[in-house]
Amino acid sequence: MDKTRRRTVEATKRTLDGIEGGTVIIDPERVPALKGALDKTELDEAGRPKHETIKGPVRVAAAMTQLWGDETEPDPKPAMHPVLRSLLEVTVTDELLDELAGGGEFAKLAFELLKETGATASTLTLFRRGDSETEVMPGHHAICAGLLVRIAKFALAIAKLSCEGKNCEVVQSLVRSVVETSVNIRFLIQQSDPALDDKFIRTGLSAERALYDLVQRNVQQRGGKVLPVERRMLDSLDYACRSSGVTMDELSPKFEDWGPPGGFRKRLELLGLADLYVGAFRMGSHSVHGTWTDLLYYQLEPKDGGFVVRHDSTPADAMIFFPMCMFVTEAMRDYCTRFVATLDESEGLHATFDQLHKKLWRAADAHERRLQAHAQPAPGVNDNSGASIHGEVPAPQRSTRKGVTKSSKAQPGAKGRTRSPKKRA
Repeated sequence: MDKTRRRTVEATKRTLDGIEGGTVIIDPERVPALKGALDKTELDEAGRPKHETIKGPVRVAAAMTQLWGDETEPDPKPAMHPVLRSLLEVTVTDELLDELAGGGEFAKLAFELLKETGATASTLTLFRRGDSETEVMPGHHAICAGLLVRIAKFALAIAKLSCEGKNCEVVQSLVRSVVETSVNIRFLIQQSDPALDDKFIRTGLSAERALYDLVQRNVQQRGGKVLPVERRMLDSLDYACRSSGVTMDELSPKFEDWGPPGGFRKRLELLGLADLYVGAFRMGSHSVHGTWTDLLYYQLEPKDGGFVVRHDSTPADAMIFFPMCMFVTEAMRDYCTRFVATLDESEGLHATFDQLHKKLWRAADAHERRLQAHAQPAPGVNDNSGASIHGEVPAPQRSTRKGVTKSSKAQPGAKGRTRSPKKRA
């Protein structure tokens, strides 16, 4: 059994064990498709689910069980997809937003919305068009699904890095990567061009061709002797080519953007998002490449006409998460329309995206009101002390409101809703 099948079987077994032990609750009236698929799941002699009998709804439920462990989900929302309901757990009310805008724990809300977005992206890749239960996807679908999984993994990494309200300088570079990947998914789906998919694959292997040429040159200079480390490199390069359906001779070592002339800016323009290039992409490049601006804001502090090094980590501003999650939500919407459009669940999936997008917009608006209420001069303005150039918003008093989110991991020690030992799917 290969790794993918083994993971599916193991996750499904945990779900079935949870149902039997009472830690996973299935409401047959709300999720009849899942209940029916569970009834058809067969076990082998060792009590493990047979992979060929694990259908789509069970895979999704198993992924959700694995994602949240034994943590309880809130009551499902009837307008959404019956499996993805449990993801949309962050209740965003006018009362809550007014409180946060006045000085509540905004980072915690942003953190939970970030987790929600990543979990939704990860789960969406498990859905298939029509009645297809196969895990094998053709090239175009595989590229887009792979990019969506990449987003989910990056979102999880961002959540881990920012759970203590730190690491903004690192998080910024990952956020920029997520935005770029979201746009690439939308562009590839919009174009739906096999030639573009092929170019995406081939240009993505240009560095492998360059490394191949370098290894071959060194081997030739050595009289044909291949070092063990070079053999491992060549085996890895051979795997990349064989898996991609190309030969090394077909690849160019020269870097080339896979999209139309104009690069990422042009892709945004063709999506009608040209004005977002500077704010959503180019500004994020500071953190990726370590420009002077990155040093100025995150690594240095002015002092006595010069600078000193900053070793402390910069708090992650909640505002950087909201635009990123909106980009991801639109990418998920396009992915669903292209690859899951004929499923009965499609309407519920789009309701899921609508509610998530609405919550993100409302949270971003409340955060802007918060910033305006606590406005400070720009860095360096009326500052003669040589102190930090980072004009931080004064830390508000801790809110006493409970029930903002289901997790307290965003702010260690913060008050939040506690969980019962049961999980709802």
